Amino acid sequence: MLIQNIDMGFTIANEMEKKVESVNFALQTISATVEEITAKNQEILATTNIIISEQEN
Repeated sequence: MLIQNIDMGFTIANEMEKKVESVNFALQTISATVEEITAKNQEILATTNIIISEQEN
């Protein structure tokens, strides 16, 4: 019985590790997407600043 419990514990730990790896991958994907959006927003801001500057002159 003890060995079965230990085996079950390892099985659960392995499943949890897989889930953690999956969540980590999802977070990395989200992080990369946020970085892309931030870069695009910076481009838009720069373009907007150029347009405003040209209109002021």
